[in-house]
Amino acid sequence: MLCVRFFWDGSDLSLQQRLEGTSPAATANAYERQSIFQRREPLQDCSEFSVGHPIDDPSHSQAMSVAVLTLTATDFARRSDAGEIAQETLHRALRQSPLSGVATFFTAIDPSAFVMCLHDESPNSAGERHMYFLNGHQYPFANRWLDKPARFTMTVNGLSAGIYEHAKLDGMDVRAPHRHPRHALFVHSSIEIDSSASKPYHFREHTWRLSPTVM
Repeated sequence: MLCVRFFWDGSDLSLQQRLEGTSPAATANAYERQSIFQRREPLQDCSEFSVGHPIDDPSHSQAMSVAVLTLTATDFARRSDAGEIAQETLHRALRQSPLSGVATFFTAIDPSAFVMCLHDESPNSAGERHMYFLNGHQYPFANRWLDKPARFTMTVNGLSAGIYEHAKLDGMDVRAPHRHPRHALFVHSSIEIDSSASKPYHFREHTWRLSPTVM
């Protein structure tokens, strides 16, 4: 009864009435704008993904595993609410505003439909390739532009991969945009790019070195 009184006397009732008076189209547009178009982070809460636990963990029965994971998840939630969990960091440093010297590069990258991520590493085994293409090698997500619907990463030893964001590909299945460049890699030894003025797309290469403070 106390909850009902708080709802009726507070701002919740007016918010509910405003929401009920809003058209479904306006609500859908607002959600799409907030969750996709104006977002600058991966849509992990909108895209399904899984992270498996190591298979070489100590052997437990199903009941024991359920108990351990339940207690661990509850403890994490409690510690997170209490501020005991470390903040998310990039290269072991809290996120800071970009340096003024690289503002031009970020301005060029921001409207890009996709980016090419070039790296100095050479992953060999299947496990190395999987983790490298997904997260990067030395510093996780160091060269991954997570707000882009499509990214291509290339290594020194010639390996490449496409990294796609399901929720930002206009409803397309990722197999279609993946099949096209894969076919080109197998068929063509080299691809000539027509840079004439009639082409609507322009290619610009941006390179810079991060300062020690950023690293």
